[in-house]
This record gives sequence, C-alpha cells and structure tokens, in this order.
Amino acid sequence: MKLGVDVVDKYSEYLLNNTKSKDYLKKTNLLSMSEYKQGQMSTGSLDKTNLYLNEEGKYGNIRFANISYSNPLHVEKINAVKLILESTEAITHFLRDKNALIKLKDDKNNLATVVVAGGQVQVTLSPWFFETQSVGKIVGIIAHELAVHPLASEKLTELQRETEKINTGVNVRKKIDLTNDVIFYDGKNNADHLFAATGGNPRYEIYQQTVYEMAVAMLRNVNKSSCINERNISDLIFSYFSDTATILATNDHKDKAVEKLEKIAISFNWLRKEWLIFLVGKEEETLLRKLTPQKQCGERTSPLGDFVSSVTLRFKQK
Repeated sequence: MKLGVDVVDKYSEYLLNNTKSKDYLKKTNLLSMSEYKQGQMSTGSLDKTNLYLNEEGKYGNIRFANISYSNPLHVEKINAVKLILESTEAITHFLRDKNALIKLKDDKNNLATVVVAGGQVQVTLSPWFFETQSVGKIVGIIAHELAVHPLASEKLTELQRETEKINTGVNVRKKIDLTNDVIFYDGKNNADHLFAATGGNPRYEIYQQTVYEMAVAMLRNVNKSSCINERNISDLIFSYFSDTATILATNDHKDKAVEKLEKIAISFNWLRKEWLIFLVGKEEETLLRKLTPQKQCGERTSPLGDFVSSVTLRFKQK
C-alpha cells in the first residue's frame, strides 16, 4: 500500500495524539524522517510519494516502484530479487525494523543510491542496469548499497565509527601492496567505499559476509526461478569483485576506471584470492569455489573490461 504525503502527515498526527502509539512512533521515527546520506551516493530526500506503512510492528517488506508489471521479464526479475533478499540473513536482520523500496529511477551520475529515513529504506537503481544486466549483477549492486552503507554503519561499534572518522584525515594513506598505490579520503570520494574495499576494516568484512550470505541464499533457491541459477551466482561474485577492485584501483574515482583497467584486473584477482581464503570451512564452500569467476585481465574486450567500461562510462559520479 502506498501513501501520499498528506496521509503520512495525518497518520503522524494520529500517532502523536494516541498514547498507545508512543513506542511505535519512536520505532518508526516517521515525524523526524532524519535522512541517512552517504556523500555523493545520496539521492537527497526520501521519495515520500512512495512511502508505505504497515500494521504496527510489521517490518521486513520489500517493495518495488516504476516496474512494468505487464513485462514478464520485469516480473520475473523482481520476484527473483525479492526472494534472494528475503533469504539473505544479513538483509533480513537489517530490515527487522525497516521496510524497503527498490525504485527504478534515471540518474546520470549514479548507478544506484540509498537513503534511509526512520523505518524506510529506499534504493534507487538505474532502469538501464535493471533491463540489461542479470539478476546476479542486480542483487550485487543492491548488496553494495546496503552492506557498504547503512547496514554496515548500523553494525559498527562506537569505537569502529571513531576509527573510521580518524582514518578520513587528510594525511591518512593506506598502501595497496598489490599495486604499490595508496588509497585515501580526499573529500571528493566516498569514505564508506574506501573502508569497504580495504581488508582489515569492518565494512570490508561486512560487505564480504553479506555477499557470501546472498550467494548461499541463491544456492538454496536455485530453480525456484529461472533467474536464480549458477550463472547468476557467478555474476553476483563477479559484481562484488569488480565493484571493490574499481574502488581500489581508482581511489574511488570511477570516472578514471577505463584508464586503469589493468590495475582493476590486478585488484580483482587479489580479491578473488582473498575470497577463496574466506570460503575455507564455510557452508557450500565447494560449490561457491566452483562458481567463483576466473582470474581477469585488463583488456577492454575482457568480461571485466567490458563490464567496468560500460558501467563507469555511463555513470560518471560527481
């Protein structure tokens, strides 16, 4: 059910005047609507025309907007995406007191964005990406939006948040041993991305763990949808490697990615090695090893080069 702004305001007034609803009001935070933003990844305001409210205490719903329900491919994709997200432990835990809206929306600068306001999470996704890419790559970018940003932020301890703040200082540089480059916050890139791309940081571990749980969820739901298969599981892992490798190789200046495909390939292969180490002893280790993408080269015509080029040339972040 979607509610317009007027309905939200009236419902908020009702909650204020209803003493039985005080705890619910605190939980949903509908009146303050304090926005969660992540630098250049922000969409600005939550789209209030797409807000929806459930019965008291009911959370965890995942809805979609701007989808063509007359298009069988759209319907098949959203059903698969919904099933995967609802079967991923980290995502369901994050949404235990929230509802999510995934909205197709053109943005010339961003492939996807996330905003959290109270109990509402809104992920916007490029219609082009949704139309042209596999379900594995679609849930891969959703994994980034949630696990790199609000999901990770929610899991960090106060000490970890303070450490991140210290490590965004202008003189703090971390050497990337595999390329002898350095990665650092320069005010024009995104700090969350840097922490999620470099090993030893909580955001890195949370992003990696979320992708793993998503891959396991897909394995458990293979054949429940034609869009959930081994190829799409490989695409999810490929998307995770490509995203993180691009951040590392460009210091999160993705408009420079086409010039640094060779370094992106080096980072991709390093991340692949770290992933295989991470899988040791994990559930479904054997199958996930089999489905892990092969090493990549930095040629423009390679799968990695083609994917990174097509995405970064289309979406040059400010």
